[in-house]
Amino acid sequence: MFLQSLKLTQFRNYKEEKIDFHPAFNTITGLNGMGKTNILDAIFYLSMGKGYFTGLDRYSVQHTEEFFRIQGIFSDGTNTLDVVVKYKAGGKKELEVNGVLMERLSDHVGRIPCVIFAPEDITLLQETSEARRNFLNHTLVQFDTEYLNAIIIYNKLLTSRNSYLKQMASGHSYNDLYLESLHEQMASPCRIIYEKRKLVVYELNILFENLYKVISGNKEVCTLLYKSQLEKEDPLLLWKDSMTADKMLGRTTAGVHKDDMLLWMNGKPLKNFGSQGQIKSYILALKLAQYRLLETTKKSKPIIMLDDIFDKLDEKRVNYLLELMAEDSFGQVFITDTDVKRVPSILQNKKLEGKQLLVSNGSIENVFDYTHS
Repeated sequence: MFLQSLKLTQFRNYKEEKIDFHPAFNTITGLNGMGKTNILDAIFYLSMGKGYFTGLDRYSVQHTEEFFRIQGIFSDGTNTLDVVVKYKAGGKKELEVNGVLMERLSDHVGRIPCVIFAPEDITLLQETSEARRNFLNHTLVQFDTEYLNAIIIYNKLLTSRNSYLKQMASGHSYNDLYLESLHEQMASPCRIIYEKRKLVVYELNILFENLYKVISGNKEVCTLLYKSQLEKEDPLLLWKDSMTADKMLGRTTAGVHKDDMLLWMNGKPLKNFGSQGQIKSYILALKLAQYRLLETTKKSKPIIMLDDIFDKLDEKRVNYLLELMAEDSFGQVFITDTDVKRVPSILQNKKLEGKQLLVSNGSIENVFDYTHS
């Protein structure tokens, strides 16, 4: 499934813009702040029902306006998919597929698989456990409906538990029966999340180890490990044991929302012992492993988006990445760059077909198609 066209209305710095894309490579060039990344964020919205770079939908509405609308026409060569995401300030976000309103945004997730690699991923993935959990979530929800439903239910119940604990910490009396009821409801989705994360880290690690060896020249031994409190104790016992601390702190201190995916290099934590070059190779291999896993589970090639990869990756790693895509026939690729000539020149030298878009102040100023005979 590839994106044929994109129409943006009052989205970020785009007032009204329609863009046609190439089914293979698309390079989006322009100075910083012109709107390159916003195009990728719009594509992510169409795939996942939410933004990748923006936490709240209201921040995606163009300044002084009240709503945004994103429309994408996708095709697999035979069938067409018309996806629309709409949001109005103070209202509810809506997602339509071929004119049919989705009752839940989650009903659409996984229909258009995607992988995105942004400069901030390098820092976030090595530094914060939340970013690593989000990475696992983003991977799993695209092909596992049971996991998607479990994470939705668990997060909803976790919010209720934390809200109740916070109220009680301010001096109200506790209703232990209510907490026990919450625990019973949380236990099943908690176990599902744990088992599926454990399995996907195992599967990712196999792909990741091989990819990292190729990228780095087989110099280091790198491993992904899953860490969870559920390895030693059932969630019902975890919440029982942590009750005193939870009541005092006013939040839930145990459960799969505390899980982590450990990034190891030569038996040591990556963030403490990895060089900048090693860290970049590590995260690149991790993203490519995510792509490979989605490609296998979905039996189709995900859309891959590379945001300003030259900002964090050196020429050697970028060339490796582009050579890999050229030789292995990836799906549709989107690359943003501040240099107008750099990526198109590399792609043309490798005889790859595609399209270049020049972005300036929220509008497409120029379009250039490059082909080879």
